[in-house]
Amino acid sequence: MIQQAATNPAPSWLTGALLSIGVIAVVLLTVGAIDTPLMDPDEARFAQTSLEMSESGDLVVPRFEGRPRVVKPPLLHWIQAFLFRHLGFSEWLARVPAIASTWLSLWIVAAIGWKRWGSLGAVWAPAIFITSPLVFVMGRIGTIDSLLSVHILAAVAVDLLLPRDHRHRSVLIGGLLGLAFLAKGPIGIGLPLLIVLAGRTATGRPLLPNITGFLKGMGSWGVIVLPWGVAFGNRLGWSEVAALLDTEVIQRYVEQESHARPFWFYGLVVAVGFLPWVVPLLHAVGRLIRYPRDPATSTTRYALAGLLMGTVLLSFSEGKLPSYFLPLAPLVAMIAAWQVGRQCARNQPGLPELALIIQGGVLATAAVLGGVRQDPGAIRQVLWIVAGAFAAMVIVGGVGYWRRQVWPIYTANAAAAAAILLAIGGFLHPELGARHSARDLVEHYPAIRETTNLRRVAMKLPSLTLYSGRIPVELELVGVSDIVNDAEKPVGLWIFDRRDFESLDPATRRRFRTLGKSGKYVALATHPLPPPP
Repeated sequence: MIQQAATNPAPSWLTGALLSIGVIAVVLLTVGAIDTPLMDPDEARFAQTSLEMSESGDLVVPRFEGRPRVVKPPLLHWIQAFLFRHLGFSEWLARVPAIASTWLSLWIVAAIGWKRWGSLGAVWAPAIFITSPLVFVMGRIGTIDSLLSVHILAAVAVDLLLPRDHRHRSVLIGGLLGLAFLAKGPIGIGLPLLIVLAGRTATGRPLLPNITGFLKGMGSWGVIVLPWGVAFGNRLGWSEVAALLDTEVIQRYVEQESHARPFWFYGLVVAVGFLPWVVPLLHAVGRLIRYPRDPATSTTRYALAGLLMGTVLLSFSEGKLPSYFLPLAPLVAMIAAWQVGRQCARNQPGLPELALIIQGGVLATAAVLGGVRQDPGAIRQVLWIVAGAFAAMVIVGGVGYWRRQVWPIYTANAAAAAAILLAIGGFLHPELGARHSARDLVEHYPAIRETTNLRRVAMKLPSLTLYSGRIPVELELVGVSDIVNDAEKPVGLWIFDRRDFESLDPATRRRFRTLGKSGKYVALATHPLPPPP
């Protein structure tokens, strides 16, 4: 068992192992992300909003393309705007908040592992966390999810690690919940409180703080949130704020159609987003079910209860995205790390380790078949690296299993996962960025920056505004023919999705001349109409 407080001195190898994990995390989060274009729609929209905030100096009401954008709180915009204002705009700086939040989450997870499970927990919790695909992907994208996740994790860590009578405990939790609220609104309060209440219930701890602790927590939350909240309400109008909360919180939870998914959607997210750590995760859950009152499982039961209740909360929402699950990722890593550390301490390979080796073989075979069928490109390269990494993991793990050693199996698993994610970051992320951003189109065809009549057709394209410095007119596909055949309309410049342009009737397509193509986008200008006879 490894359920114990870290009262003994750290072994000599622990510092080196943690520094190695920290360096690997920096490499995974930055390779391929430094100058890859900001992708549409979310990354580019957040960056453009922050850029406008940095230029206007208005920290209360964010704006996008000159119009208020009030659907998200301002914390990410504040950080990005500060960076842009003092260091200049770049893709790297737009992603710094997510990268830094993920790296900080790594160390919080390591601290929980060390305090609760000793040296093995301190190593395996961050190793599993950073090699989980969901954490890796969201940690490289300049959106709010990683920023929300680190504050929720920090609040949970305070509840887990500080004694109930600690004088600053309630103040810290309240302040962290305030920052989580400024990151993503009410979910930044509801989700961590649900995790904490579920964890306390599962471990038999008191559910509610005393009145002094409650008042301290509310006070620190108010200090963080109210200065902006009051200014925002006065500027926007309190009736508009109420309508906004109804639309963006209640209606999005119960009626959202744009991201509608089945109830079991987050089961699929766990299966893919935490591959290849699903095997120890499931084994840990099975053991917790078999021994629900074992004192050695206290922290793991806390994490499992928080994970289950958080998943239920997200699953009842009509709108579901994989990124919404990110705040629960540290709990998954903690549960899986407890199982891995426990097995390494016992050093008795069994069915979980055998299942892990078989999983690696299946994935390597699937990657080979997928690579054979793919056209040359980044996807094919990544699939072959996946196959090689998992094949190596199977060989090393098989040797470890044959020699009755557990640690080589899990170490090979972590190394394979890191190699695969590094390949995805180095090859696939830049290619996806080029395909889903207008940056290259704007850089290669300066006329886009120079035109006074820029149109985008049938798509949201924040990256066009971000990189061109122009606010395009948004048009529907059905109205294109009427405009290009109207002699009174100015010629202008058009940005289409290639598939949308190809869907136009041939006569309308002949009215355009191609200026350039990049990714899935094409820039066109219209031929002047002949003068009337």
